[in-house]
Amino acid sequence: MSHDIRLWTYTIAASIGLVFGTAIVSAAQPTPGLAGSKTLLDTINLSAWNPRSLVVSPNIRSIAYIQRASNKKIQVVRNGQPGALFDSIKRDSLVFSMDGQRLAYQATQGKHQVMVVGEVVSAGYNKILDESFIFSPDGKRYAYAARKKQKWFAVVDGEQSPPYRRIVPYSLQFSPDSNSVAYIANTDSKQVMVMDGQVSPRYDNIWIGPSLFSSSGTRSAYVAQTGNGWSVTIDGKEGPSFDFVVMSSLQFSTNGQHISYLAQSGGKSVAVRDGIPGTPFEQIRAQSLTFSPNGDHLAYAAEIDGDWMPIVDGKTVGQPFDDIDGIQPKFSPDGSQLAFGVRLGKQWGVVVDGTLGIPHTNIGHDTFRFSPDNQHFAYVANLEGNWFMMLDGKPDVYTYGRRTVENLSYTRLGIKGPVFSPDGKRFAYSVLQGIDKLGVVVDGQLGRPHWSLIEESLIFSPDGSKLAYVAGSADGKWRVLVERKVSGHSYDGIGMGGVLFSSDSGHALFIAQRNHKWMAVIDGQESELFDHLLVGKNGPLHLSTSNELRYIGRQGNKIYLLETKVGAV
Repeated sequence: MSHDIRLWTYTIAASIGLVFGTAIVSAAQPTPGLAGSKTLLDTINLSAWNPRSLVVSPNIRSIAYIQRASNKKIQVVRNGQPGALFDSIKRDSLVFSMDGQRLAYQATQGKHQVMVVGEVVSAGYNKILDESFIFSPDGKRYAYAARKKQKWFAVVDGEQSPPYRRIVPYSLQFSPDSNSVAYIANTDSKQVMVMDGQVSPRYDNIWIGPSLFSSSGTRSAYVAQTGNGWSVTIDGKEGPSFDFVVMSSLQFSTNGQHISYLAQSGGKSVAVRDGIPGTPFEQIRAQSLTFSPNGDHLAYAAEIDGDWMPIVDGKTVGQPFDDIDGIQPKFSPDGSQLAFGVRLGKQWGVVVDGTLGIPHTNIGHDTFRFSPDNQHFAYVANLEGNWFMMLDGKPDVYTYGRRTVENLSYTRLGIKGPVFSPDGKRFAYSVLQGIDKLGVVVDGQLGRPHWSLIEESLIFSPDGSKLAYVAGSADGKWRVLVERKVSGHSYDGIGMGGVLFSSDSGHALFIAQRNHKWMAVIDGQESELFDHLLVGKNGPLHLSTSNELRYIGRQGNKIYLLETKVGAV
């Protein structure tokens, strides 16, 4: 039932196992195995490189790494082109901008540390704060923290800020639209938020929630403490003071138009929306604070006189319960329906759109799923020791062989939970079959058992016409199945990214390993073999909306960029 992690995930050696050497770049050549081009990015020197320094650009077009040069100097090599010489280069500092156009890294010249951005070398500093460097999302801007003597500075687009006693590590952030940059700084014993050069009032402490900025980048929010008072500053305006603010609860609605958080005052809990406190309650479950996807509604679970009630837009909904699941509630994609788990006595149930379903011994507290079309709802439930997949309020039914089994229970259901197709018309999940086999139920039909199953790999194509997943057999091999049929052959391992579908749903892609070599597989057709396929931000394969595929592979001491049009194989 368990699977060998090494056959599913990339090891460090598999993702960065390259070496340096004399660099040359060739013209694109046809790719054996799959139609497309093969361009030499670099020829590496096996004796001079630092394999752990290798980075790949997010768009899978460029590579960079550190190599040892002459006279005890070292340098960065990008796509075969060696850069300037330095006394040392921090191994983990190499970073590409999101568009892959610029590369930055931290180096040492004599007694000073410098930041290299593109071809520009910064002024020398006594210290550059490790891992503080960031590019803006559009790649046009950058920022980092540095120290001269005993003063710290934020360096934004090459310009130094006024000096501070300290720049708080990891506080530097660009807004998603790249227009704003902010960080937390210490002035003597106080802290300030500096946003686009504007300094906030001084506080004892400042914290940032999951994100300082909204998704649009036009709004901001952070938590501040002065003495015994806590407040949240929204768009530069300080809100009401409380005894405590739950920092992890601070959140923006998806559309960025609303902000909510949980606060405590006078022994009571209160949900605050857009700076306006709601009704105080005995308790509010912090994890339950949830915006609807369109941001119009805010729901949470609150305790009233020992009972628990769902609260929606500040009003109680339905009847009181003995308990409410703290991970929920869950809104449908259009925000019109709300689901939450409840306990009455020793039994659990699920309320969907105000209606309490059948009782259960327990429920899968993080398995609630609405279909993308808002028409279906599913979750995992337990009844007297057996687990069921509940679909639209009823245990799912499937046909196994010629025998229809009603209300069939499973010893265990898969860890991924229910999976809906993007159009909401299809439904799949994994189950334990018998004692130690795993199977996949699709559209109410249970397929053949597998010795091993990567339950996280279940994925529908964009149009919902195909389901793919990764399964293992008794022979120790792994296979990709698309609509129950094997794509390609058997392999020693499948890349951790699993299956990738083309935007038109017509093609299935993945990477696989055989005899310690890696290959790309498109609709069962295999590319040539590589010692390694390098991993970018989103995995080893970059597939555009126009179905242009890119990946980077190493063969011996050569690194190649492979490009092909999916569908032209």
